[in-house]
Amino acid sequence: MNERKFVLLAVTAVGSSLCLYYVIRKTSKKEYHIVFDGSQVESMTVELKLQTSFLPFLFGQKGDTLKKIEDKTNTVINFRCCKDEKYAICSISGFQSNVKLAEDLIKEAEGNYLKIGRSEISVPEEKLDLVLGRNLDNFNQIQQESGAVILFERRTYISKKVGGFRKFIIKGTPEQMLKAKNIIENVIENNRSGIERNRIEEFSSEGHTSKDFPSKGPEDCNAFTWVQGREMITEILNNTEDYIDVFVSAVASPDKFWIQIAGPLTSVLDNLVTEMTSFYREENNASQYRISVPNIGAIVAAIFPADGEYYRGAIMKLDDEKKTVSVFFVDFGDSDEVPQSEVFELLPEFSQLRFQAIECQLGGVLPRDLSWSSEAIEDFGLLSLCAQWKELRLKVLKHRSVTGRPTPIPVVKLVNPEGEKAADISEELIRKGHAVEEDINLV
Repeated sequence: MNERKFVLLAVTAVGSSLCLYYVIRKTSKKEYHIVFDGSQVESMTVELKLQTSFLPFLFGQKGDTLKKIEDKTNTVINFRCCKDEKYAICSISGFQSNVKLAEDLIKEAEGNYLKIGRSEISVPEEKLDLVLGRNLDNFNQIQQESGAVILFERRTYISKKVGGFRKFIIKGTPEQMLKAKNIIENVIENNRSGIERNRIEEFSSEGHTSKDFPSKGPEDCNAFTWVQGREMITEILNNTEDYIDVFVSAVASPDKFWIQIAGPLTSVLDNLVTEMTSFYREENNASQYRISVPNIGAIVAAIFPADGEYYRGAIMKLDDEKKTVSVFFVDFGDSDEVPQSEVFELLPEFSQLRFQAIECQLGGVLPRDLSWSSEAIEDFGLLSLCAQWKELRLKVLKHRSVTGRPTPIPVVKLVNPEGEKAADISEELIRKGHAVEEDINLV
């Protein structure tokens, strides 16, 4: 990932990765061996050169497809980048027969990927909201259920027979394309015939549009983490017994910091940033979608001045005299002042991915003084590996309700798994004299 400077009180971590898949499949140190008559047989490793465009297909939703291959074959599968960014090296480690089986399964998946085709379906303009849903909930669920990749064109076409309509482009295997088409047609038909839209209800999950966001100043910027939607929050809330892998992306203090869940969505976000940057750097696109009159609360595409790339953000404050806006970057949790001329309309195709930043509070500790000192915040940023894109282990201890917030804030335990002994970050803050222990049950 591109490195961003560690800034006191606002540790930032917006960046993209040239080596997209390292963060997805961290190299395992596990070794396979078996003893026959006192002799040791070590595992073998086979390497495959795969197109990087194929990897999301291989990973599947949340890495499930790849995990199934590993579990079925009892192998460890890792990835590293090639000099040619169009390819990645896939290494498969395990016993010979297992490695061969995993190799065959991956090649079979690659064959299915090469069969991917393209089809179109027209959606009447008046039915568009049914298919998309609030905050694209229905649209995202259709992709997830069908396994197809679906895009929709910004342009509205006019037909004498059906009036205005949008073209939806469906990419996938024949089975995936057919399933996506059937789902979309059912959604449209159910509404047209007056049948109860249980298909829509099945797809919908509570989400938020820009109209739901509070239009207040920077002190309320954490309210914009609401828009990450239910998938990300639910994943944490429903896994309170388990540790999950996360990155700490931004820090204000141990009481307020932001995480991203480590996994396939990391590379999806990196690709999104690359696509947005390429799009908004085009002068024709910039002139067409530049926002002349920004509004507080609007979700936009904005440049991050430190690296010149474009990210999704929420406008928090306007400075008419300086012609700047304060932007809260919703995928990372940090904020920055951005020239008004570098703020653009966020197009629908850049809105499909859920906002990734999740606000958390460190559990089990209180500041030694009335508030966290600058030294404590700096040490917490270092201990949490903020902006270093190294995985920590996170466990939700409980949740803290906040007035005016639709979802509670997770109070969490953070552990750095590296080194001979895993380090509990709350205990490290206490050891360094920055914090005192607190009974988590009283939080």
